[in-house]
Parts: sequence; C-alpha cells; structure tokens
Amino acid sequence: MDYRIGHSHDTHRLVENRKLVLGGVEIDYPYGLLGHSDADCVLHVVCEAIIGALGLDDIGTHFPDTDPKYKGVSSRVFVEEAYKLMSNRGYELNNLDLTIFIEKPILKPYINKMKENIATLLHTAMENINIKATRGEGLGFIGRGEGVSSECVVLLKKIKWVYKTHFICYKRFNVSVWNDKNKEIYEVKSVFFEIFLELKNMIVI
Repeated sequence: MDYRIGHSHDTHRLVENRKLVLGGVEIDYPYGLLGHSDADCVLHVVCEAIIGALGLDDIGTHFPDTDPKYKGVSSRVFVEEAYKLMSNRGYELNNLDLTIFIEKPILKPYINKMKENIATLLHTAMENINIKATRGEGLGFIGRGEGVSSECVVLLKKIKWVYKTHFICYKRFNVSVWNDKNKEIYEVKSVFFEIFLELKNMIVI
C-alpha cells in the first residue's frame, strides 16, 4: 500500500497548577491541561494519527497512562516513537493537517513554532505541516474555557528503494602517433566503458 491515512481526536481538561503545553510549546496561561504526561493534546493527536494510519491501534496501547515511566513526560517522546514505527515500516509523512479547539488564549503567535517542532520530530519540511486554531464562540466546554481539543489527519507515503545507475562512457577515439624510428604514423584505437552502480534510499513521487 503506497499511501495510508490516519486520524485522531483528543481532549483534556484545563486546570490550575499545570503548564499549558501545545505542540511542544509552553504557553503563558494561568491554566494547563490535566493528564498523565504533559497532556500536550496537539502532539498526542499527531502520534495517534500516525499509529492509526499504520493500523497499530491507539496511543494508549503503546503508551498507557498507567505506566509510571510516562508520568509527566514530554509528549515529544510519543511522536519520536511514532516516527520510528512509521520509518521502520517503510513510510514517511506526506502531509499533516491539525486543528486545535480552544477558547483562550489566542494561539496565532505560537503556531509557527508548533509547526517547526512537529516538522523536526517527523523529519519533514514545515510546508508539510498545517495547524489551525478555532474558538468555541462561548458554546460547550470549549467555549466555556473548560478544556482543549485537537484533531489531526495524516497522510503517509511509502518510501521506495531504487537503484541509481550512473553510466560513464568514453567513446572510441583515434590517436595518431609518430614513430621516429620507422618514420611512420601509427593509429592507436581505444575505447573505455565504465558502469558505476549506487544504491541509495530515494523517495519516488
């Protein structure tokens, strides 16, 4: 299968005495997200969308919130591991589209840094990462400022191994040589042909 699509949704409650971390960026705000890890719901959906695209269940299967080693850990760890799962199965990110649902604060000043962080974690160009933020307009738990949600869709593409063959061919040429002893001109004909074969990990399409 050359392409695989994955989707994820995540929600966390906003509470006091927690840092607000979204997309690997710490945001100055009096409330943060409640969770076993740093509760970065942006990185959580990136991770789980990749896992889902690969058909490997969900984020909780790989990083259970009952495991003490993930207590307070940065969610970058989850995305790094998701990248390894993707890469080891011969896939890479084609593109990613992500939406954050949050009433406050305004995220526009932080979006580019989030994109940069995710692009770095997934070893891809920033142009392959799109992040949007939208408000709840006072409706529901988002609109009341009680929590934050994120949704992500990813498209993965198969990495193809190809052989690159370089042909270096020197065509036949004639060289005239003067033989002083015999007072004659000798014509020397020669041909060279070389093939250089290289194996490279290259992306096709």
